[in-house]
Amino acid sequence: MSISAIIPCYNEEAFIGGAIESLIHQSFPDLQIIVVDDGSTDETEKRVREFGEAVTYVRQKNQGVSTARNLGVSNANSEFFLFLDADDRILPGALELLVSRMNARGESCGLVTGRIFYGEEIPEQKAVSGTDLEETQFSAQDFVLRNRICSAVLVRRKAFENVGGYDAEMTHSEDRDLWARIAVKWEVIELNAKCFYFTNRPTSASKNARKMKAGGRTFLAKAEESPDFQHVSSLVWIQARSVLDLQASGVYAEQGNFGRALWELALSFLHCPVLPACAVPNSPSLVRLRRLVVLLIRAISSRSE
Repeated sequence: MSISAIIPCYNEEAFIGGAIESLIHQSFPDLQIIVVDDGSTDETEKRVREFGEAVTYVRQKNQGVSTARNLGVSNANSEFFLFLDADDRILPGALELLVSRMNARGESCGLVTGRIFYGEEIPEQKAVSGTDLEETQFSAQDFVLRNRICSAVLVRRKAFENVGGYDAEMTHSEDRDLWARIAVKWEVIELNAKCFYFTNRPTSASKNARKMKAGGRTFLAKAEESPDFQHVSSLVWIQARSVLDLQASGVYAEQGNFGRALWELALSFLHCPVLPACAVPNSPSLVRLRRLVVLLIRAISSRSE
């Protein structure tokens, strides 16, 4: 079983070395590492080339993360792809764990991933192990309602090519779009084990509320027009838009923009007054009402200061 790890990057001189090192320290024997530089203007290339022949370096003019990942695939010689962002890390032993579960599932499995933890600084990276871990399988409808997994995944080449890869026109929610299309025909599995560390920084794509919401709306509009998602009920589409508003509210609140956070929260209520438990994970049933109270208090406090 051969794997190509594909890392897209743009001006990531401070982080790319850590992502590469986390892959080099994996115990999996047949691993090709490909870094696709999306037109960086800093010292990213220099940092990558310090690893010598251990890494294949590919450069393109700035075209976005989707095009970069697709270019990495075109340079890959393996039957499986591991997608990892430049500011992320894969924990020791995680790749072997993902591979073992992919093998156990067989040809019907198109994607396997694990869970993540965030932080400002990288903690002690303990090895991931275990063969009896619980797992969750997600359907295409699950991804319509909201994104279920992280951007770091192990994907079968056959599944990736069958659905056409990343949509080059999308720069946000491009991973959710791909996972949903794979889930139409293949099993998509998440293991109940923390396999990845994601750097928590304000400049990440997920922290841009406007672009995050625009990407989500693009995905929903695209999926709603696709024959592959005609089985999804009209109620789920309504709930999905409400969840997107709620997510945008959370990001705006993190940025201290409480007025916009309240507006997005109001839109969430208008789209769907009642959300199912599966739409808001690890949250109480009255999460939006509680958030409303908190936002009102914060908005009033910020004005009085």
